[in-house]
Amino acid sequence: MAYIGSGPEDTTTGARPRDEYLGNGVQYIYPLGQQVPGGFESGLIVVVDNVVQEPVEAYLISDLVLLSITNIAGTITTSKYIRIGSAEGIIVQSASTFVRVYKTTPNANFTTGSAIIANTSGGTSVATATISAVAVEENKGLHFTGVPEAGQNIYALHQGGSTYQLQPAAGSVTAETLSANLKAFTVDKFVATQGQTVFNLSQVPASIQSIIVTANGSVYTDNVDFSLTGTTLTLAVGLSAGVKVTVFHLGFGTVSRNAFTDGSVSTRALEDLSVTTTKLAASAVTGPKLANGAIAASLGYTPLNKAGDTVTGTLTVNNLILGTGTSQGRIQFPSNSFPSADPYTLDDYQEGDWFPILEINNATTGIVQAGTTYGTFTKMGNRVFCTGRIVLTNKGSLTGTVKISGIPFAVANEHIAQVAVINGSSVGSTLGRLSNNSGLISLVTQPTSGAFVDVTNTNITNTTELFFNFMYQSND
Repeated sequence: MAYIGSGPEDTTTGARPRDEYLGNGVQYIYPLGQQVPGGFESGLIVVVDNVVQEPVEAYLISDLVLLSITNIAGTITTSKYIRIGSAEGIIVQSASTFVRVYKTTPNANFTTGSAIIANTSGGTSVATATISAVAVEENKGLHFTGVPEAGQNIYALHQGGSTYQLQPAAGSVTAETLSANLKAFTVDKFVATQGQTVFNLSQVPASIQSIIVTANGSVYTDNVDFSLTGTTLTLAVGLSAGVKVTVFHLGFGTVSRNAFTDGSVSTRALEDLSVTTTKLAASAVTGPKLANGAIAASLGYTPLNKAGDTVTGTLTVNNLILGTGTSQGRIQFPSNSFPSADPYTLDDYQEGDWFPILEINNATTGIVQAGTTYGTFTKMGNRVFCTGRIVLTNKGSLTGTVKISGIPFAVANEHIAQVAVINGSSVGSTLGRLSNNSGLISLVTQPTSGAFVDVTNTNITNTTELFFNFMYQSND
């Protein structure tokens, strides 16, 4: 009989191992005194300030790396980062001859050699040491999903008992102590068709030696009578119709650590950088596997396309800001435009220079233009906006009508240009006429009143200047 305040002495299991820590507000991974069997979180009872923590949700079991160190320069403490080459990790326990580390680089492993200790990941060196030996300690890290506060009392009670209980005693594991899925072997049975050599198994064997293949009771020899690729069993010789083929799987194909239900794996249950491309089968992450908005809502940052990426379909963007820094606000169009029949599509934009040329009777013989002559244009879709100036230093001796050539794009439909003539002779109001499918501006003037007449060589001098500004529709 047990009395209040006392209990019977436990003479069967003995005292269970217990690790104790004091939170410092920074460290969230602590070294365990012994391995947790199988890495199951339920193998520990973790208590923080007398509150029992929920396995997986509040803490995980992680592997640690034991690094033997020498030639220490500087101060090495917990929660600092240690790296050698591309391998890096957080120090969870430090001593004069070793450090225990939680490795944060899944694709790089620690090796011996010179190591750098920093206050932050990838930071500058605050201490150095030489790693003389490396050993992986499986399931010996208590990994909180949050950071215990400074001063909180933490202890972890191992459910598996002392270290000697990690390995079952000889003869202690019998068929009766195994679950049903560990007692029965998987068996695949087939009835061959004429000449059949290929059979698809129900699961991937551990190796070709972990299956027994029989045909009507005759046992086949691996790598001689048959070969194996994944779940595909291929016989060396085709069978007769009706032959019974039996494949015995000698491994345990249904054993797993956890069976996860939909939505049970949350960000808190995943260690940083633990999900890599090598962990995912090709095309494993598909639309049906993701909740609506899961990617955009959970990334924590705005995803950007890499250079060269192409977005197909319809892209709807609100409050678009293009580029950053000196490239902000730029939209680039191809040098060769591809006109669209859609009237709601902007398909071209260009800026550039053009050189206006004054012609008399469609010729330029003897005409000299000063270097201050210029022309500029802006093209948006099929609309072209032009400005320009012609400065003459010699009009030559040609006679006839005056026109301006060199327009940057062919003209569609009729358009009028505003023209100002300085140092002209008997010139009144002047306009320029752009004709359909023409690359010329024909000049007309209204000296006093009445109809407009063509500007001719008599209306310009050796020092005439023409300024013009016009917009027109282009065929391009």
